[in-house]
Amino acid sequence: MKPYYLKTSRLELVPMTSEFLQTTHAYAADPLITKMMTFLPSDSLEDTQKFIDESEEQWHSENQTDFQYAILLKKQHIGGISFTILDGQNAELGWIIQKAFQGNGYAAEAAQALIEWGSKNLKIKKFIAHCDSENIASYKTMENLGMKRVSVSGGRFNKANPDEERKEYTYEMEVSKAPKGSLPMHKLCLPLVLEQFFRILVGSADTVMLSAYSGAAVAGVGLMTQYVFFLMLLFSVITTGTTIVLAQYIGAKKSQEELNHVANASTVMIMTLGVLLTFLVILGTKPLLSCYTLEDEVRRAAFDYFVIFGGIGAIFNAASLLQSAILRAYGYTKQALYVTFAANVINVAGNALSLYGFFGFPILGVKGVAGASLVSMIVSCILLQIIIKKKKDVAFNLKTVRSTPRSFYRLILSIGVPTASESLSYNISQIVIMAMISTLGTYAMSAQVYTRTICQYVYIVAIGMGAACQIKAGYFVGAQQSQIAYKKMFSYSLVATAVSVSMISLVNIFDQPIISIFTKNPEVFKLVNTLLRFSILVEFGRSLNLIWIGGLKGAGDIRFPVLYGMFSNWCIMVFLSWLLGLKLGWGVAGCWLGIGLDETTRGIVMVFRWISKKWMSKSLVRS
Repeated sequence: MKPYYLKTSRLELVPMTSEFLQTTHAYAADPLITKMMTFLPSDSLEDTQKFIDESEEQWHSENQTDFQYAILLKKQHIGGISFTILDGQNAELGWIIQKAFQGNGYAAEAAQALIEWGSKNLKIKKFIAHCDSENIASYKTMENLGMKRVSVSGGRFNKANPDEERKEYTYEMEVSKAPKGSLPMHKLCLPLVLEQFFRILVGSADTVMLSAYSGAAVAGVGLMTQYVFFLMLLFSVITTGTTIVLAQYIGAKKSQEELNHVANASTVMIMTLGVLLTFLVILGTKPLLSCYTLEDEVRRAAFDYFVIFGGIGAIFNAASLLQSAILRAYGYTKQALYVTFAANVINVAGNALSLYGFFGFPILGVKGVAGASLVSMIVSCILLQIIIKKKKDVAFNLKTVRSTPRSFYRLILSIGVPTASESLSYNISQIVIMAMISTLGTYAMSAQVYTRTICQYVYIVAIGMGAACQIKAGYFVGAQQSQIAYKKMFSYSLVATAVSVSMISLVNIFDQPIISIFTKNPEVFKLVNTLLRFSILVEFGRSLNLIWIGGLKGAGDIRFPVLYGMFSNWCIMVFLSWLLGLKLGWGVAGCWLGIGLDETTRGIVMVFRWISKKWMSKSLVRS
């Protein structure tokens, strides 16, 4: 068979050849690391040469069954790994790492690469591994890979002490039950990025379509959008907690019963909240609007939109958000993307019918727009439930809801409430900064809005990758692979930051035509141009923030990023915006610089928090 070369984030796996004779013999003959192996230690250099000759012969065989690899770290040979095909469907794994390089997760990382390659290219269905019952490091690696101990047997005789009978552990893992941590990052992340893109795009389309219909409609709907966002923030208390708990439980290979308890607890809480908010919105919208001085047409539009979409739609919004969160936690981000896309198409089509009266459809105005959003959410719920039912590994059976222990409710809320509090703090601080900018005049406000609108298409990458990092960190930490999570987060952050900075740099290169889409006013144009320069700092810091905070929260480290985030929002972002923008007279550019310094310093603090490894003690799953 043609030799295959594999790469991981830290390692290279290359076919074993005579090039590695001396380094192979060094660890193969080491009594300290081979004392619990049945075929080692190697008695002589000739024995090691014979092993390598057989390995090379296998690599050139048409019917190869034995795949022996050398493990390289920065081109240095540190160990070996192999799998041997037993019967076409099953394969046995084995590995050895030099003493100086043990304890760094290299064996697990190399084995994970072989599992992925063997299952994909050779259609291996089950991987098996054996070890001495006292070889703790070896069986811990097997467990970290997601393998389960299936037997304990006698009759094992290690080569170093052939007269002593030992006990042997046998571990197995079916490919269909491979750990979710092995899910490639791009498959998890790309759908999340695209989902964010479609949400922003449809939101922009809604505004354009409404503006063509009525200015009062835009004002009314725009007023209530902030309250709709607040409802979504309340629902995120449940969905965020659910995603993080599920990710760690899935990584730890918890039972279907325990996974179902998480889904049941989250369903009860979010649906109860949805029903309460439905009544609150329907009964409270009129008193709420009475606090505003509004034209009758604007008031009517605001009432219709909020009652229909925010009130009647609260239950369906709640269900849709939870179903999507559950699918994402199981790694089915692509399916959630498809449903979001379908719902958005329905929403835009409904808007067109309601506002423009195509095909003789009555013009319903804002009621029709709200109704279209409601219908899209109902369809979303139906499609998501169908997908969940078809995914056999997704535990979601409400028949057992009454037997769900209270501890699951407390666990979800212990994560969701602090996270939502931080989001609320951040958004209030943004409102305060916008109020500061409003004192600088209409041009400053317009420049701020236009710049944020442009930048939102940049930071969707960091948002998507941050959400993916949160899930991946949960998988790894749940599977007790914290060292792998530690290493991988650096590569994830590097990619996200490079993409974000590259995108905002491109925006600055082509700033003239991009800004012209929004304004022709020379004063506003100049301000936006300046803010886009500062946005390089903002997006650099934001990408750090979203990635590292996602990783920390996914690992179960909730309190530190939440408390520091709230401190930073007010003591750095709001304070510096006031100091630089208003007190020192730098205007909106000073406020934007204050935002950038907050994002960057907060991101750097989170990087150091990750490096400290204090998050490793915060896992929601105890071994």
